[in-house]
Amino acid sequence: TFFFGSFGGLSERLGRTRTFTVPNDNLRQGLVYGETEPREIDAAVKPYLLSWPQANVAGSEVPKNNEAKYSDGVSLPTNDKFFTVKIDQTLSGNDTMFGRYTYDKADQLQRSSFNAFEVNDSRNQYATLSETHVFSPMLINQFLGSYTRARMSQSNDGVPGMVLPTFNFSSFEKAMGGISISKTNFSGWGGDSTYPRESILNMFQFKDDLFYTAGTHGLKFGVNIQRFRFKYGAAFNGGGTFRFPNLD
Repeated sequence: TFFFGSFGGLSERLGRTRTFTVPNDNLRQGLVYGETEPREIDAAVKPYLLSWPQANVAGSEVPKNNEAKYSDGVSLPTNDKFFTVKIDQTLSGNDTMFGRYTYDKADQLQRSSFNAFEVNDSRNQYATLSETHVFSPMLINQFLGSYTRARMSQSNDGVPGMVLPTFNFSSFEKAMGGISISKTNFSGWGGDSTYPRESILNMFQFKDDLFYTAGTHGLKFGVNIQRFRFKYGAAFNGGGTFRFPNLD
């Protein structure tokens, strides 16, 4: 009997600075460029307007567009852990067997918007079992069965320190909502419109090969059966989205 195992891992912490376009201080108070008096901001809208972070980049203000720049830096971690175990076993003088299992799990964080992270997660598993039987020096049979399961998912999470009056605008708790304002350059508010989403692949394989050797000639007969099952689900605008045509 022979045993083999291996383990590997990756841990990365990537610092990333990004700059976003946000409402300037005048607009946060209801004062639109070209007007002398501030507008009254609806009580239902004000928390969301103020949830855009306050500009912090000196000299970035564009008064006629009611915009300025906000910049921050975050750590974007990547983690990956995987291992493999294998066994080789001699069952008899004519039979040998081997089995192998591999597991791989990874996660990564990306920035979707000023107040949302993109969470990527994957988990893959592979299992194989094989048996070889020697009928004679001229005739050998090998059977193999394997199973693969691959899962990938993406979702959104809030950025720590950012104000979120609400996570979404629907009853779907797992999906993050979004806000966009046309005719402005403001960075989008909220998560990705198709998150959360998940894909799962299950694959089964059964294979049998018969090898026959006669002198300088060889023949191979076999069968290979594979079954795929793929499941995919995505919540398109599951968290609800507000789209405004302009600042009015």
